[in-house]
Amino acid sequence: MNDIINNPAHYAAEVGKEIDCLTAMHACVGDGEFAGHLRCQMFKYIWRFKRKLGADPIDDLRKAEFYNKRLQNLTITMQDKKSKVERKIELEEKIAQLLEEIERLNIHNEIHHESQ
Repeated sequence: MNDIINNPAHYAAEVGKEIDCLTAMHACVGDGEFAGHLRCQMFKYIWRFKRKLGADPIDDLRKAEFYNKRLQNLTITMQDKKSKVERKIELEEKIAQLLEEIERLNIHNEIHHESQ
């Protein structure tokens, strides 16, 4: 069945239909630009939901909701990525501090051994 809100057939790739247009866009432009695209799509559908002649306004509100859900999921993913990067930076800083401390202790030990 063709779901015109969440998975319209005209946005699927022809070859095996394994990738849809939005997934391809996201892969091309990255998280930040794609988030902007999703926000603009939400805006568009909310803006025009009562203006399209002969169309069911609820369809446009459902489309806005679809883009809102994708934006929510993307935002969660972006926050997770940011958290991982921040944790990695913190660990790298701690490792650098430990290496400096080890070097300091090695120098201290060398000086102590030379003085004996």
